[in-house]
Amino acid sequence: MPNTLAPFNCDVAIYDFDVDTEIFDLGRFHKETGLPSGDKSWSTIFYARQKLTGYHVHFDGSAKGKEVRLSLKYYGRSVTRPRGDGPFAETAMEWLGSFFKKPKQLAWVFCRFSKPNRTWRSRFNLPFKVTMSGSAAEVVIDGISLDLPNNSFGAQHGWINKFSKELDAAVSLQRTIEFSAFKIEDEIPVYNGAVKMFVEEISEP
Repeated sequence: MPNTLAPFNCDVAIYDFDVDTEIFDLGRFHKETGLPSGDKSWSTIFYARQKLTGYHVHFDGSAKGKEVRLSLKYYGRSVTRPRGDGPFAETAMEWLGSFFKKPKQLAWVFCRFSKPNRTWRSRFNLPFKVTMSGSAAEVVIDGISLDLPNNSFGAQHGWINKFSKELDAAVSLQRTIEFSAFKIEDEIPVYNGAVKMFVEEISEP
């Protein structure tokens, strides 16, 4: 699917894994990547194999003792087509999963959208004015965070910020990732559905 993030106005989708060496084969990771075993942190970018994929992936990680922290960040736009055998943006999650000793793993997911104001709005009044305690001065609240009720998306927290031309909506979720079956084009619609708990699409004026 070309331009996977753009049709949903998605800026970034981040997958964080906090695991240990009982689950993640750190030794094989160092061997296959060529990173010295003494390296305690690393960072690189995976670009898309296909010109129309429309995203690239930042990969960051660190190891401390037996604790391993891993992060894949999917950003819109991809301007470089890499040479070689990968990993590529399209295969980043599957590649990372090859070092896990289990086919599935729980991840913290954060996804942010920039929705145009002409077609999206908050499900409650935003912005709004409040009077500060001990003062007659009013301030305008143009953003807010929300603890979300139980839901089928696994979404736990949401954020909204209203700007002059867009409404930024973000959500954090807990998701079980099946590495070999992962497709970002299947995930983004789920996160878009989650933010619809607190923002809504409207007809263009």
